[in-house]
Amino acid sequence: MNELEKLNVGVANIGKIFNLSRDDDTNNDDDINFENLRIPNYQRPYRWTTQNVNELIDDVSEAVNGGKSNYLIGNIILHKNKDGDKEYYDIVDGQQRLTTLALIIIYAKENKEISLLENEINPNSISALKNNFNIITKSKKIDEKFLEFLKKQVIVTYTITDDLDQAFILFSSQNTRGKPLDDKDLLKGHHIRFINRKITQRKCAEEFEEILRDKRNNSDIFSIVLTLLSIIKSGSKSELQGFDLSSPNIYENFKSEFLSDEIIFNNYHNNFIATASIQGGEAFFKYLEKYTKLYNKLVEDEVFTCYEQLHGGNIYLARVYQATILFYRDKFNDDSYDIEKALQILLLNFRLEKDSVRKEGVADEFRKWFKEIEFASNKEVFKNKLKKYIRNNIFFKDFEGGWQKQKFIEATYFIDEIKKEIPNEK
Repeated sequence: MNELEKLNVGVANIGKIFNLSRDDDTNNDDDINFENLRIPNYQRPYRWTTQNVNELIDDVSEAVNGGKSNYLIGNIILHKNKDGDKEYYDIVDGQQRLTTLALIIIYAKENKEISLLENEINPNSISALKNNFNIITKSKKIDEKFLEFLKKQVIVTYTITDDLDQAFILFSSQNTRGKPLDDKDLLKGHHIRFINRKITQRKCAEEFEEILRDKRNNSDIFSIVLTLLSIIKSGSKSELQGFDLSSPNIYENFKSEFLSDEIIFNNYHNNFIATASIQGGEAFFKYLEKYTKLYNKLVEDEVFTCYEQLHGGNIYLARVYQATILFYRDKFNDDSYDIEKALQILLLNFRLEKDSVRKEGVADEFRKWFKEIEFASNKEVFKNKLKKYIRNNIFFKDFEGGWQKQKFIEATYFIDEIKKEIPNEK
């Protein structure tokens, strides 16, 4: 059976989705029990703003007043999932819209429980739920005609699969209304499915969301850390390519390679290394927690952040610089600054020799140092190789006049000054 044959694709109106009636004209597939619709623990909290809610109400109202026979509100993706003896349809895509529609149905005082809101609610969703329900109760556009149209003529297309990874891939490849999941959300869902205990699932999801709100230079910390770890993992295998420096495939790089035994995990989860095979489940969240803490410690030092304001192609040099330091510090726990000084010489020399910086050139030039760290038995082995390379390969030639000569003079001065500070071990 190919991947497409595993999918159940169809159309249903909102009355069908919320199990409000059994006589819908749209999609009478009784094999699908949408009554068991639920929001899985890995989903982000309900975050729709009052503006989002008003726009949804306005869209439906315009469809009603415009005499439309049906109004397609978007696509939902569901993961068919068995929990104990009961089968559920977990929402992978469409949570924000469906939750808002459920609030409208509840406001209409339909004599029907909405299972979507009967399940345990994420505490971080409560404030938005209250605010948006208040907006709904005050709307003058929600009348009997609106509600009848909503139940019978507002429709969604649905895609159902029993393969969670496939659901995530489908979700990442389409662009529907609402805030789309990115690679970090896909990873969160991918790894939470390996955790059996629901309390642990919720704990990991909440801690993930909490750290996700931590920003640096307008980027979330997880994106930065996962990018640096991607560079390290590729570089240590001599596979670093230009795209690893600009847009690495985070999901593919960090999805589970195996599921660790719980006893092994409890004994060894503090001994993760950056290049280790990715363990499924709670181990991944501990792995990410470790390197997020290390990164947050490193950014307190301006020696680590000194290249963060670079623009254009130079940003690839900044990422290689930080990834190398992160890898080295993690493996050898050395904060002597010898490596930082040596790396600055390499970066300055590389920039001096190039009229422009291309990501492919940066990857070609620096991938060898990640492999050297990976195979170095101790810090002195790596430091001596790096310093020997600088002594034997960093030398300067004369340039003719113009901007290149000025660049040469300025850069060589700083390189000479930095080289003086590096011990001259042999």
